[in-house]
Amino acid sequence: MSPLTAILAALALTLALELIFAMAWGVRKEGLLVVALMNLMTNPAANVLYDFGVQLLGLPPLWLTLALEAAVVAVEGICCREIIRRPWLFALLVNLFSYGVGALIQKM
Repeated sequence: MSPLTAILAALALTLALELIFAMAWGVRKEGLLVVALMNLMTNPAANVLYDFGVQLLGLPPLWLTLALEAAVVAVEGICCREIIRRPWLFALLVNLFSYGVGALIQKM
C-alpha cells in the first residue's frame, strides 16, 4: 500500500468512527461538520508526522504516538469547545475509541 493510500484509508476509517461516536454522544448538524473538519486537519498531519518521525528520525514509536495523540486531543478539544458538550472529554474519548479500533484492525 502506498503512503498516500495508507493515509487516505486511515482518514476514511477515522472519519467514519469519530462521526459515529459523535452521533452517539448526541452531536448533531454543525457539530458533525466540526468533527469532520477537525479530523481532516489532524489525522493526515498526525500520520505524516508519525511516519516522518519513526522512519526518518528514528524516534521511539510509543512516545511519538503518545505525543501526537495528546496534540490531536488538544487541537480537537479546542476546535469543538464551543459546539460540543464536555469538549475535552469528548476529544479524549473519541480519539481513544478511533485509535483503539484502528489498532485492533491493524492486528488482524
